[in-house]
Amino acid sequence: MRWGLRSQLLALLLPGVAVALALDSWTDHHARVAAIEDALDEVLMQPLAVLDRAVEPDPAGGLRLGLTEGSRQLLDAMAAEPRHFHVEVWVEGSEPKTLFGAEALPAPPPGEAIGLTASPAVGESAVVYDATFRGQPVRVASLQHQRAGGDGRAWIVRVQAAESTGRRTQARNDSMWRELRQDARTLLLAAALVLLGVGWSLRPLHRLRDQMARRRPGDLAPLPVEGVPHEVTPLVDAVNLAVAQHREVLQEQERFLADAAHQLRTPIAVMMAQMEYARRAHDAAAEHEVLAALGAPLQRSRRIADQLLSISHAISAPLGEAPRVDLHEAAAETVLEALPAARQRGVDLGLSDPPQQPVFVRAEAAELHEILSNLVHNALRHTPAGGRVTVQVQAEGGTASAEVIDTGCGLDPARREAVFERFHSRSRTEGNSGAGLGLAIARAYARRRGGDVSLHDAPGGEQGLAARLTMPHSAD
Repeated sequence: MRWGLRSQLLALLLPGVAVALALDSWTDHHARVAAIEDALDEVLMQPLAVLDRAVEPDPAGGLRLGLTEGSRQLLDAMAAEPRHFHVEVWVEGSEPKTLFGAEALPAPPPGEAIGLTASPAVGESAVVYDATFRGQPVRVASLQHQRAGGDGRAWIVRVQAAESTGRRTQARNDSMWRELRQDARTLLLAAALVLLGVGWSLRPLHRLRDQMARRRPGDLAPLPVEGVPHEVTPLVDAVNLAVAQHREVLQEQERFLADAAHQLRTPIAVMMAQMEYARRAHDAAAEHEVLAALGAPLQRSRRIADQLLSISHAISAPLGEAPRVDLHEAAAETVLEALPAARQRGVDLGLSDPPQQPVFVRAEAAELHEILSNLVHNALRHTPAGGRVTVQVQAEGGTASAEVIDTGCGLDPARREAVFERFHSRSRTEGNSGAGLGLAIARAYARRRGGDVSLHDAPGGEQGLAARLTMPHSAD
C-alpha cells in the first residue's frame, strides 16, 4: 500500500496535534472545573451566615433560632435548588439538639481541619466536603463554633448546608464536551489546512507531470526547474542527471551501431564483389580462387561479430558475485593459448616467474581471459618479427596487476587514451589494423570488476609499450 504525501502528513501531524490539544484541554478543563467548584462552594456557604446569625441565647436557657421573615424567605428560595439545611447545638458531653432542619446532615470527616475553606460570608471557620445523604452524593458546607447560651454555658453550634452534586457533575460534563468539540474543530481545521497546503505545494509537480505527459517519445530534454520548490529541486536534478546519462547511452549506442555497420560493410562488400566475379567467370578455377579468397573477409566478419558480442556483454550483462581467480594462472593459460600465433609472427612470447604468494582477484574466469587475451593479441599484432612480448603478474598493497610488455614501436602518450575508443581505426604501425575493439573490450571488462586497463612506456627505458591491467587484490 502506497501512502500519498497528504496521508503521510496527516498521519504524522494529526496525532501530535491531537496529543497537544488533549493535554492543553485537560489542563484547561481541570482549571475550569476548579473554578466552577469554588464558585458553587461559595454559593453553598452563603446560607450558613444567615443561619448562624439567627442563633441567639434563649432566656429560658441554652440557645434558640430566631429567624426573621426575610431570612425564612431567603432560605426557602435557596432550598428550592434543592438544598438541605440543618442547625444543631449541644453542650460538651450531651446529645445534640436540632434547632433547624428535620434530619441531621453528615458531619465533617474525622480529622477535617476547621477553616479549610475561607469564605467572605462566614469567615475562615467553614469546611466543605463530599458526603452521602439519603443514598445520594452531596456536597456539604459546615460551620462549627462555640457560643454562650442563656444559661451561661458554652454551647457548640454547627450550621450545615448540603446540595446534590448533580449540578456540579453536569457542569463538569458540559466543560468536557465543550473542550472536545473545540478540539475536534481544531483538528478538522488542521487537516483541512494540511490538505490545502499539500495540494498547493504539489502544483509545480503536477505541472512537471503534465509536461512529461505531453512530450513526444524520445524527447530527452531536461526537466525545467523554474518554479519548483527547493525541497524538490534535488529530485528534479537527479531526474535530469539520469535523463542526461540515458541520452549519452543512446547516443553511444547510435555511434556504436553506425561504426559496427561500417566495419561489417567492408568485408561484406568484398565478399559480394568476389561472388559476382565468380558468377561471371564461368570457370571452375576462378570459382575455386574466389572460395579461397572468401576465407579472410569471413574470418574478419566473424571476429568483428564476436567482439561486438563481447563488448555488449561487458557493458550490459548483470553483475553478480564473482569467484576468486588466480591472476598468474589465468595469464599462463592465455600465454599458452597465444603461443601458436606468436610463433607464426616470429615473436618471443613469455611469462615471468610466478610471485611468491598467489595473486587472487574477483572476476569470472571468462572475463579475465577476455581481458588478457585482447591485451596479448594486441601486443603480438604490433610487435615486429624478432620482437618480444612478456606477461608479468604482481601484487602491491591492495592492487593486483598483470602487465603485457612488448618491444614494438611504442605509442605517443597523447594518443594512448584514444586507442580505447571503439573502432579506433589507426594502429601504431602502418599495415597492422584490426577492428579497433580489443582494448575497448579489455577496459570494459576490467572496469566491470572495479579495475582498469592503461598504457605506459615499457619499463627500463626500452622501446615498446606496457599494457597494464589493475584490479582489487582479493587477499582473503
